Amino acid sequence: MRPASKNRRSVSRAMAPSRQSAQLRASTAASSPSSPDAKSLLSGQLPHQLVDQLVDQLLDHHSAMRTAFLTLDWEKCLLKGGKLAEGVLKIAHFLRTGNIVKSVHVDDELTKLATAASLPPEMRSLIPRHARILYDHRSKRGGAHSSFDPNEMDSHLVVAVADWLLAELLRLFGGASPAAAAALVRRLIRRQTPLVEEIEGELLSLKRGASAREDLELLLHKRYPEWTERAQLEAWLVGHSKDAIRMALARMTKDKDIHVRHSAVLLTSPALAAVDAKVARQAAELLSRQK
Repeated sequence: MRPASKNRRSVSRAMAPSRQSAQLRASTAASSPSSPDAKSLLSGQLPHQLVDQLVDQLLDHHSAMRTAFLTLDWEKCLLKGGKLAEGVLKIAHFLRTGNIVKSVHVDDELTKLATAASLPPEMRSLIPRHARILYDHRSKRGGAHSSFDPNEMDSHLVVAVADWLLAELLRLFGGASPAAAAALVRRLIRRQTPLVEEIEGELLSLKRGASAREDLELLLHKRYPEWTERAQLEAWLVGHSKDAIRMALARMTKDKDIHVRHSAVLLTSPALAAVDAKVARQAAELLSRQK
């Protein structure tokens, strides 16, 4: 894995806000399950026709839901979660009947799936029930009606359930080993941020004028829940000296902002929540400039 060059970093730090806003949308699509790897795994055992017509829609809804969550748009988050649920049930309908439909009747589909002996147990019970949670939150918690204002807790639940649904589909139909399935799950829950660009596995902070600590927070936020080697952080943060990076990590350790395991580090829960809030505010500000 090669370090980014200083020239590349200086150019990226000079990016205009409009480029960063575009990066917000691109980062969600690039790091979510809509990546080629995830789609190719899903197509491993599912018919090609299904992948083209239904899986693309499902992954698009997940990407839009994640972007809405990042920008604190709770109502849109619930709406896209409901769309994802419908997409899951369309896939279940196809697996049950061999037919692709434009819409499904949720209650009717859940009833028929429960007795579809040809399907895996997860497709008969757990997956439909989790999809129902997303659908009900869209319909009854303000995502589709004005009787209730969507809130952050609703959106946290919807995102968690949606991530689980996609991870379960990848596990069931991706033909992946248990280790590969676990890696996909970690990728599903990786944080999205417009302030970090990822190209061929390399991370680059795009926040202009950031201190070593601020850049470390952004990269570790992006990497969460995976541990990151100190040497890798030094390779990515070419705009800061190794001494500055080591001093920042020492302060973060003293402040209990990171866990340390041998030569690797991971954000603590309080630090993760604090960076989540910062990134959400900055992402909302970037997108608001485009409206």
